[in-house]
Amino acid sequence: ELDSIEHHMVRNVKGTWEQLIVEYWNSNRDNAKNLVLEKAYKLRPTDPLTLRFMMGKEFLAGNLSSAFQYYDDWKGTGDAPLSTETYAYNVVQSLPKGAVLFTNGEMDTYPLIYQLQESGNGTVQLISISFCDRPENRRALFEHAGIVLPDNDVTTPVDGNFIARVADANPNKKIYVASTCGGELLSQIMPNLYCTGLAFRYSSTSL
Repeated sequence: ELDSIEHHMVRNVKGTWEQLIVEYWNSNRDNAKNLVLEKAYKLRPTDPLTLRFMMGKEFLAGNLSSAFQYYDDWKGTGDAPLSTETYAYNVVQSLPKGAVLFTNGEMDTYPLIYQLQESGNGTVQLISISFCDRPENRRALFEHAGIVLPDNDVTTPVDGNFIARVADANPNKKIYVASTCGGELLSQIMPNLYCTGLAFRYSSTSL
């Protein structure tokens, strides 16, 4: 359905902010479409949706200082929920240095980027599960976090055993999962999750 909408917009309103945003959105954050997003940003540099997409682009590129600036701009629009920023602050307090934290989506990942940059804590790495659908994006996030992919495979299912497979592939890393994650991702590993404030530490053995 989104393909059909995109094709219709290209034919009828090509080059508008709306068409460019839909084209980028429909690409599932394909970095080959970054120029499309940047054109949309030039058209509406203070639009909250534009700023969120720009944050995601910089996050995928590993440019967290730029993502931080876009978050600050987003916050300036009044659209960013400040409650998530408070939540993120408390999550950061729950993590040790060198932790790798799996998050759920934009609304928990972006405030965490902001709080980590505010605190000067560059040792904690973030991987957003919602960004992992696209294989190229998953590879980039794992590389930025300094961890290896389970079975060296960017297409392995993100299911109830995904975190366990990540931990097995990275035995010397401290793997954490944000409390905002749930459902299928945690369904099979609950006995191996240990609450440490607002984050869960994964361990195959008792802590």
